[in-house]
Amino acid sequence: MYFKKIYSKLGNKSAVVFAEPLGWRQCEPFTVVTNHTAFKGNSRRDDGLQGTSRTLDGSLGRSTHHAVFDPLTGIFTSPHFSTLHIPTDLRIDQFLFSYSPQEASQSHLSSSLPDQHASTILAGHFRPAPEGQVWLIDPDSGKKYRFEDCKRKTEALAEALRYHLDLQPDHVLVIYAPNHIDYPLIIWACFRAGGIVSCANPSYTQSELTYQLETLSKHFKIAGLVCHPQNLEVAKRALISINLALTKLILISDLCVSENLTSPSNQVITLDKMTERYQNQPPTLPPSQKLRPGEGKKKIAFLSFSSGTTGPPKAVCIPHYSVIANIIQAGHIIQGPKQSETNLSQTTLAVLPFYHIFGLVVVLHLGVYQNFANVVISKFVFENFLDCLIRYKPSVLHLVPPMVVLLTKHSAANLKKREINQAVERIFSGAAPLTNELVSAFRKKYPNIRLGQGYGMTETATMVIHAPPSQQVSPGASAGVLCPMVNLKIMSQGKPVGYGQLGEIWIKSPSNALSYLGNPIATSETFLPDGYVRTGDEGYIDQQGWIYVVERIKELIKVKGFQVAPAELEGHLLGHPSIADVCVIGMPDEYAGEIPRAFVVRSDEGYKQDPAQLAQEIKELVSKHMIRYKWLDGGVEFVASIPKNSSGKLLRRQLREEIKNKQIKAKARL
Repeated sequence: MYFKKIYSKLGNKSAVVFAEPLGWRQCEPFTVVTNHTAFKGNSRRDDGLQGTSRTLDGSLGRSTHHAVFDPLTGIFTSPHFSTLHIPTDLRIDQFLFSYSPQEASQSHLSSSLPDQHASTILAGHFRPAPEGQVWLIDPDSGKKYRFEDCKRKTEALAEALRYHLDLQPDHVLVIYAPNHIDYPLIIWACFRAGGIVSCANPSYTQSELTYQLETLSKHFKIAGLVCHPQNLEVAKRALISINLALTKLILISDLCVSENLTSPSNQVITLDKMTERYQNQPPTLPPSQKLRPGEGKKKIAFLSFSSGTTGPPKAVCIPHYSVIANIIQAGHIIQGPKQSETNLSQTTLAVLPFYHIFGLVVVLHLGVYQNFANVVISKFVFENFLDCLIRYKPSVLHLVPPMVVLLTKHSAANLKKREINQAVERIFSGAAPLTNELVSAFRKKYPNIRLGQGYGMTETATMVIHAPPSQQVSPGASAGVLCPMVNLKIMSQGKPVGYGQLGEIWIKSPSNALSYLGNPIATSETFLPDGYVRTGDEGYIDQQGWIYVVERIKELIKVKGFQVAPAELEGHLLGHPSIADVCVIGMPDEYAGEIPRAFVVRSDEGYKQDPAQLAQEIKELVSKHMIRYKWLDGGVEFVASIPKNSSGKLLRRQLREEIKNKQIKAKARL
């Protein structure tokens, strides 16, 4: 990141200061680079974040001073200077807030990150939890889990999983459920037993869940599947389809009576009953869990599904090291090092789904790392969400754009505008960009709430760009600035470009995932040998270090923050006898961001049918077999041909431009 310029009263005297990131306990070399001068020195640990400053004006000599640095604002304070001027050409190649059009050198910082199991968050290795600290709250029942409860329950559940499922190291446990107060415990218990977690969207149809299970089973043994009672029948059919016994199925809770569900088969056990059954068995797990040096960078924690830059969903291999790295990265840019380590009075609403990488890493794991009381909301119903927001007064909220739209425009929010404005301090939005117009409208309605954006993807184990909370007013359309330890390159035609120039965003971060499971071709296209990930998103960086994501180079459609791969829908639709060719693109939508629209070339059989009836058939073909956000809410349009290049590649951008032109003409008529 190029630091914010702070004008000094010291004339032409300038000071360049390097700040020690993340409270290192050992000295590390650093290099500060400007247009004309390079200095080398050593980082130094003292009280607070300390660094070394050197004057750049040779005529004034080269003296050394100490300064305290706030990485969120780029402001340094020192007894030797009233203010410091930080040149905008300052570049720190190796460490914090790094950005360079050229190749950045290898960071030493990543070697100082904890090489541990992610479940050691329960041992207080990252940040100590004060006695009695509430970590998880169920707003419906009022149930609360303190840090000590989470630790005890996780240990008991890990032993039960060992006995009941024979869960061994590198076996996979699939969680097919909405948010639940026990969801985090299942994750940590699986980690404690040495297993791997793969989260599945609870709205998946049988075919979609089966696809995930089949993909995993080709490379790992599936120990079992944890599901919600509402998902029981789909889960059963999916397990049977891949020849897994129903004894591998566990219910996350027993809500059959309260929700009037049919009583589950005796073959299916609940988490509580399973834990109770094995509570008196001798322990099988060692008292502590340590990884060999370097093992955390290779041992997989999550197998999270993503479509990448194109094609059907692929399992992303995310190691424990990546999860820990992003927790620390996000924690420093969201909370800041000056925050108290014990946030006894602070809460957050865990409204984003834990099966999504944003909810899984940034909301859940960052929340407990920072000792927030996480109010776990099982299902997003806007009116209920508002009630929780006003009741719990969250310090920080992580949302997606459709939720920000509702807060800005929904009538229920209008009625409670004053309470909302007083209840929340900060809101961070991710998964898809917010428009300038929406940001302006939100800030006008809620002047007390700081609204910022972030950017990340499953392949980077979530957040790599984020708006610092110290920025009261950040550029509305900007995704933010680089998180600590992240390098960025803007690439165009195979070469890095500078300020204000469009190109593909490449990211290098210690949180980057390893690969796509069993897919070397897709892996080589996205995960590059030099450690960068090709995001498939086009953007640019301005001279103040703000990064803008303009549009996707990749073909994915983003519906309410969820990925929809056009190729998956197209392959499904081509099975219809009335369809000769098809292309699916994303239509702009104020609430959802985008919605899928199918351009269809009819076959001879298709021309015999009524167009309106056929369009309805095509929409139902998707709605009966695909999850809700993949439905063709943008409609079906019949065309004579699909635009393609000479090699047969679909020219989706041309269709998007045609839609945009039609919308412009339609508005002009109004």
